[in-house]
Amino acid sequence: MSGYNNKPTMAYDNSGFDRGNDYYDNFAGGRLHVKRGASRQLGPVARVLVPLTIMSIEVFERMAYFTIAGGILHYSVLNLGYNMHSGGILFLALFSGGAYLTAPLGGYIADAFLGRFYTILTSAFIYIAGLAVLIAGSFDSSKLNLDTFELGQRNIMAIAGLSLVALATGGIKANVGPFGADQICSLGDGTVTSYFNWYYFVINLGSASAVMGVSHLQSEMFMGSGLMVPLCGMAVALLVFAGMHKVYLKYRPERYNMCKIMCQGCSKCTYEGICCAGSMERFGGTYSEQVVIGFSSALKAALLAIFLTFVWIGISMFVFITPYQSMRMDRYVGSLEVPEYVYKAFPRLAVLLAIPLLALAILPLFSYRGKFSLTMPRMIG
Repeated sequence: MSGYNNKPTMAYDNSGFDRGNDYYDNFAGGRLHVKRGASRQLGPVARVLVPLTIMSIEVFERMAYFTIAGGILHYSVLNLGYNMHSGGILFLALFSGGAYLTAPLGGYIADAFLGRFYTILTSAFIYIAGLAVLIAGSFDSSKLNLDTFELGQRNIMAIAGLSLVALATGGIKANVGPFGADQICSLGDGTVTSYFNWYYFVINLGSASAVMGVSHLQSEMFMGSGLMVPLCGMAVALLVFAGMHKVYLKYRPERYNMCKIMCQGCSKCTYEGICCAGSMERFGGTYSEQVVIGFSSALKAALLAIFLTFVWIGISMFVFITPYQSMRMDRYVGSLEVPEYVYKAFPRLAVLLAIPLLALAILPLFSYRGKFSLTMPRMIG
């Protein structure tokens, strides 16, 4: 497949990166394996530009997602003819649930078929198409002097648009973070950790922008007016992302049968301290050591994901309950009415404040002169 790095590149190439001779390691199964600590030297501009062009896709995706989630209750009542309880909550639940359920599918497609770059690219095109359908079906004839669609047509367009957006969300959500980390992994664990700190910062920046700013535009005009902002932003980000395809480091996708890895690993007893080590080639299995170690790490991460599931249940309950609470609260501060969407922004604003504080003050303080090693489990604790 063209577009993947499948042969060594020495010294400087046209991407502007210094790819040292030790950068490319081996090519088992056609996949480019990057040696830990290899010398991929990025200039000061490239270190900022490459992650930003990738994260910009996620910023506008989150902005669009929360614009839809924040306005779908009113949209289903005013434009689709449902009441708040029968239609609004159903649309919100199906859309949000579908967006989360498609994330594993997006990760599988990237790892097994398209690769992360082309999965993100395809998903972004689908996302833009879904936003365009939603915008076309949300025109309000009472506020705009335009011919609008009939009620049945608007329902069909809403379902189609929400389905496209939910499907594309999984492809973007599952791959943008890891794809950005692929570009800087040779710079060391500290750089990758810093990247993910700011990655989640921009996620919440897009979410807060949707809740605080875009939702206000949406409430004043119509739902499509709010979606035009992330649509235009994502279109520009997609053009930049596609234009830099020769710069990005891309990996060839591979398909691994997890059931076979587990069966081979369980059939042979080893004392390597690695789950399913019996499936390694040196123990008579059919998989490389790197694949088995990665699979073992994924199983360990799954245990952490079980714990985080309960955290996200609480967050999701907060997201669902907040709109109802805000509708029934006294939202006046003196003579000023606080819009209901402002209450949804509190968790996002808290994260926007916490991440710079954590990255620029707390973590450097704990690691000052190496007196205290702040590991990932300690940070989670």
